[in-house]
Amino acid sequence: MEEILNALDKIERDHDVFILHAVESGSRLWRIYDDNSDYDIRFVYSVRPEFYYSLRQEKDTIERKIEVNGMTLDLSGWEIRKALRLLLSGNAQIAEWLYSDIVYRQEIDIDPIVDLINIRNLIPAYCGLAKSHVKKYLQKGVESPKKYLYTVRSIMMAMWIDKYNKFPPLNFHELRNIIVWPEVNNSIDYILEMKAKNKNMTDIELQLWIEDMVDKTTCSFGFITNNKWGKAQVIMNELVK
Repeated sequence: MEEILNALDKIERDHDVFILHAVESGSRLWRIYDDNSDYDIRFVYSVRPEFYYSLRQEKDTIERKIEVNGMTLDLSGWEIRKALRLLLSGNAQIAEWLYSDIVYRQEIDIDPIVDLINIRNLIPAYCGLAKSHVKKYLQKGVESPKKYLYTVRSIMMAMWIDKYNKFPPLNFHELRNIIVWPEVNNSIDYILEMKAKNKNMTDIELQLWIEDMVDKTTCSFGFITNNKWGKAQVIMNELVK
């Protein structure tokens, strides 16, 4: 924890920014990490006021990777205006940052920001992630259990939202309760086992199930226009004044 807080402090000094919210993301958040897993630290930050008055397109992301005391810290942050725009556009990544229960820094009340999420818009977002993984990795014969796991997880997130109309649990072992097919659960167990052993694998039957699921009704929902841009503007004005 101390190493992570020190890294966040250094980013603030080096980039002259103020970190509003910093959390863990990825496999450690999902409780499927192993000893070799990085710490995926994600944050939202604000910048000096003149940043928002400039006509020049300023950089709105910060990325840094640090090795410290045997830990790999993968840090990635978005400027608050970028983060709010993506959230309103149905971005699943920033939504997960807001729901993360591993919080390293919280300088703002995130409840009004969470309220900006249109939960149904996360269905096409997660389905899009699943389809992208199928095309980029599974259909090209990539034998990474991590890619299988992330693809299945995206489908399960979409299924959970479709069924319960609320944000899903980020703990993978709770999330997988949405799966009712014994053969799929067996495949998930196999993937987790291979990931823990750091071994490659393929599962043709699971891949066929994945490809079938991304074409089903759950993944046919389109984006719903979010009408909370005015509220988001008020939030941003308060954070950058």
